[in-house]
Amino acid sequence: MNKMIATVLCLAMALILLYLPSAGCAEARDAQGRSLYLEIPYDTITPEGERQLLTDAFGDIRYNEYGKPLITDFGYTFYFTVNFRESLVGADRILLGREGDERAEGDALIALSEQDILQFVDMDAQLVQRYGEPNFRFFFTNAKNYHMKGQTRFMLAGSVWDAEQMAEICRKDGYLEAYTCWDNITLRLWINRLTDTARGNYSRLYLSFYSELYPKEPPYEIIDFPPVTGD
Repeated sequence: MNKMIATVLCLAMALILLYLPSAGCAEARDAQGRSLYLEIPYDTITPEGERQLLTDAFGDIRYNEYGKPLITDFGYTFYFTVNFRESLVGADRILLGREGDERAEGDALIALSEQDILQFVDMDAQLVQRYGEPNFRFFFTNAKNYHMKGQTRFMLAGSVWDAEQMAEICRKDGYLEAYTCWDNITLRLWINRLTDTARGNYSRLYLSFYSELYPKEPPYEIIDFPPVTGD
């Protein structure tokens, strides 16, 4: 009997934990079908409302050196920005940017970009858990190395990100700009190793929630990578 009671209590606790809300876990959609973050209303949010929502979700808020709020979600720290409309009522975009240095050179740039690749792949998986499968994924690289036009869009086999293969593309081609796109959400990784100075090189990671919906299908052709060039 005691064992049965303990089992029931464990199941009850598991159900409670399963349905407890967590900061940033925002599978909700608004009336227009747009995925929400922290249930922020795209059409009516104000700067005052933003501060209150962040406080409600994350408690006391820290700020970076540029005055941007810092939040922790998906297991990482981000600076948080709302791109308000001119009237300061409503938002065109909600942005989470990976906090920390973006520019480096040499081994430091390699380490930074490989860390961002791992975070990008991990966040892609977490976003799928929250928002479902994306509409499409693709990336840009130094396409001239494959005798193709500069704005050619590529994607890895099976339309799935692979951290080792992405790191190899960076090593070989010096440039990687990767996207995962849902209806109004974009996860973007942007790595440039093509210049010789820290000022020109960077590794950046952004998660954006837009007020406009994307098409369900990619608007441009996406080529399998590595491409067949006929060489």
